[in-house]
Amino acid sequence: INGYRDRIETAIEAIGGIRMNGARGVPHIVNVTIDGVDAERLMAAMPEVAVSTGSACNSATLEPSHVLQSMGLSRQEGLSSLRISVSFSIKECSMNLLVTPEAVDHLKAALARNTDATAIRLGVKTSGCSGYAYVIDYAKAPTEADQLFDVNGLTIVVDPISEPLLAGTTVDLKIEGVNRTLRFDNPNVVSECGCGESFAVGASVPL
Repeated sequence: INGYRDRIETAIEAIGGIRMNGARGVPHIVNVTIDGVDAERLMAAMPEVAVSTGSACNSATLEPSHVLQSMGLSRQEGLSSLRISVSFSIKECSMNLLVTPEAVDHLKAALARNTDATAIRLGVKTSGCSGYAYVIDYAKAPTEADQLFDVNGLTIVVDPISEPLLAGTTVDLKIEGVNRTLRFDNPNVVSECGCGESFAVGASVPL
C-alpha cells in the first residue's frame, strides 16, 4: 500500500499550490493543504473522491484538525487541508486508468448515439499474433464483477480479467485529418505485432 501513497504524493508534488503536511507516518494516509481553497467546499464538489477534512478521530466537525494545528499550521491552513486515505482493498485499475478529456468527449458522443447502452466498456481480448487486443464496446448491463468508475460524467466499465492488463494505461483521442481513433498508451505492453492490432505484456502482469 506504500506504493499507492507514493504515486499519490508524486502526482501532488507536480501540482503547484499544494503541499503535504507532516512526516511520512502511516502508509495509507496523505494530508495536504491547498492554498486559498475551502476544503469543505472542494470535498462537496467531488463526491466521487474519498477524502475528508479534520482529523480521523474527529472528522465530523467543521473545525480544522487539532493535529495540524499542533504541528504549527494556522486555522486557515487547517481549513484548506484534506486527508486522503488509501484503502487496503483498493484496485490497481481504479487508480491508474486515465482517460483524457478529448477521449471522454469522443466516447460521450458515441454513447449518446446508442440509447440502449449506459456505459462504455474498455477491456482486452486474446487476439492476433502477439496475444491481446483492446476492446471498446457499449455496456448495457454491467456485471457484479465489473469495475465501474466515473470520468467527468462518463461511466467506464472494466472486467476483472482486463484490469491488470489496463493498469496504468492512458486512453487518448488521436485525430488525423477527418479520422478519429482512440489510442492506448499502456505501460504493460512489451511488444506489438507489425500491423499494430495486437500486443504482448510482460511476465510481471498478474494474469
